[in-house]
Amino acid sequence: MYKLKYLPNTLGIIRIILCIPIIFLTPFGVVSMLLYIAAGLTDAIDGPLARRIKGAESQFGAVLDSIADMVLVFVGFIFLLPVMGLWTFLLFSMYGALAYKVGSGFVGYLKHKEMVLLHTYGNKFLGVFLFSIPIVYYFFTKGLFINFYTLIGLFFIIVITTEEILINLMLHKPSRNIKSIFQVKSINKHFKEQ
Repeated sequence: MYKLKYLPNTLGIIRIILCIPIIFLTPFGVVSMLLYIAAGLTDAIDGPLARRIKGAESQFGAVLDSIADMVLVFVGFIFLLPVMGLWTFLLFSMYGALAYKVGSGFVGYLKHKEMVLLHTYGNKFLGVFLFSIPIVYYFFTKGLFINFYTLIGLFFIIVITTEEILINLMLHKPSRNIKSIFQVKSINKHFKEQ
């Protein structure tokens, strides 16, 4: 019998599986957009479920969630965004955000000897922002919100990615579920007491 505690990890695996057909489908077709939105919804609910279901939070789940997120971002960046014909500046800004994310994980690897992709509130906001761009484009093909997204996006890309790099540098041991830089002191204290 399926145990409920495996549901969040199952959603992470489903997110990866939903992303694979998008690579082969027509960008911004009805099916590819439905798959993209469904994959995003699994991302929105797997974390809260893991925290609410007893015994569902795990180190494996945190790593699986990060991998599934990166697969979804990869699909959006490689197969959807280039087709959108967005301003070069915005497109390069989004690729810059991906580079910062990989760079933050690399800093975590250098410091802690393991890949550390954090689950901060800022990171979640950035993910929602990047995830929503193709959806907004799909529904508003005139680009009504692109200027707004550019300004807000650039601000958060800079702030959020800088926060992640600082967190990775400041933590004594990796803590993937840290929510903000303001928790570093208490988490380091907790590690020291163990």
